[in-house]
This record gives sequence, C-alpha cells and structure tokens, in this order.
Amino acid sequence: NAPAKSPFMDMQLVPVYADDQGGSGVKVSPDVQQNLGIRTAVVARTEVATSLDAVGTVQFDERLTEAVQTRVNGYVERLLVRAPMEYVRRGQALATIFAPDWLGPQNEYLALKRAGASEELVAAARERIRALSIPDALLLQSEASGVAQARFTVTAPVGGVIAELGVRDGVAVTPGTTLFRIAGLERVWVVAEVPEAQAMNLRRGQKARATSQVDASQAFEGQLKEILP
Repeated sequence: NAPAKSPFMDMQLVPVYADDQGGSGVKVSPDVQQNLGIRTAVVARTEVATSLDAVGTVQFDERLTEAVQTRVNGYVERLLVRAPMEYVRRGQALATIFAPDWLGPQNEYLALKRAGASEELVAAARERIRALSIPDALLLQSEASGVAQARFTVTAPVGGVIAELGVRDGVAVTPGTTLFRIAGLERVWVVAEVPEAQAMNLRRGQKARATSQVDASQAFEGQLKEILP
C-alpha cells in the first residue's frame, strides 16, 4: 500500500492502480506510447499482393526465329535484301542462287523423258532430283522449257525483320550455309533484370505490366513465362 522494497526480492515495489486491473494483453502507458511513437490498429484479414519494379528491354521472341539455309553448292548471284533489320514479308524474294550441281540430274531426267524411257527409269531420276533438294517449281520450269535450270530464288518463309545477314553478292555457299535469320514480330519478349533478393518471390504465370519509357501512357499486360537460369 506504499512505496517500499520488496520483502521477498531485491527490487522496489511498483504501484498498481485500480483502472489497470482486469483484461489481458500488453499494457503500455500513454507516456511510453507517446515517447516511442507507438500506434495501434485493429487486426484485419486481407489479401496482400507484392509487386516489384524492374528495368527491362524488348527483344525478339526466339521461338519465332526462322533460319534460311541452302542445301546445295553454288554462289549468290544476286542479293535482294542487303541489310540487317530490314522488314520482309512472307514469300518475299531474298536472293538468287546459282547451283551448277543441279544441271546434271535435270539434264539426265529430261533426256530420259525425251527418249521415252520406262516409267521406272524416269521415276528413279525424279527421286534423285528430290534427294538433291531441287525445288519442284524449278523442275516444272525445266520440263516446260526443256532446258535444265540452275538458278532459283530463295524466299522468306515468314514475315518479320532480318536479324542476321550471312552472305553478300558473289559469296560461295555450301549445304547448311545460313543465308538469313528472320525474326518474327507477332510476339516479343520483355527481358527484365531482377535483383537476386527479389527473384525468390517470382513464379511462372504471375501477371506482368510493362510501361514504355518513351510514352508512359503505353502499357502492355503480359505474363511471366520463363525465369532464366
């Protein structure tokens, strides 16, 4: 009932007031709350969404990239697309290739047809032409004109831009030479650099929103598709 030293422990007695009695939980005096800047709020259950901002770059979607290669020995007679990043449309002529190795099989095939050879011999000659990857359109020109054709035009298999230009006029080519690499533009990637400490919170399928630095009003909704190793 008065300030004094505890008869049981080596400490001073602390006064207890009537309004402090009852209830449970932590009690903090108003003076301490004011000194420490403590604020209280009622606990509520809610959905908490975390987000992070990162700087990224727009890149080609590698899944849409097509390689244009040759399947014959020859050389580039005429290059029709001369610089990387040029736009091309599907079916557009890219280059003219001269392939002298195609003359012999075609002359043999035409000679057999003119001589009235058996169907088996003609079919075998045609199969040899197919094995050499001679285009059917080129063989039809040879049959229509009666003269073997060695020049053929390489066309774009898809529309997009020339991401890689591997040849020039007069350059010799061999089977497997990559003439062009065409990147499609139907879909692009935004590759963002995320700090390692925040990368642990990323999951495939999360929603993403990209905003252009050139025009902040342009925003693009997307989805986190891959987390690169």
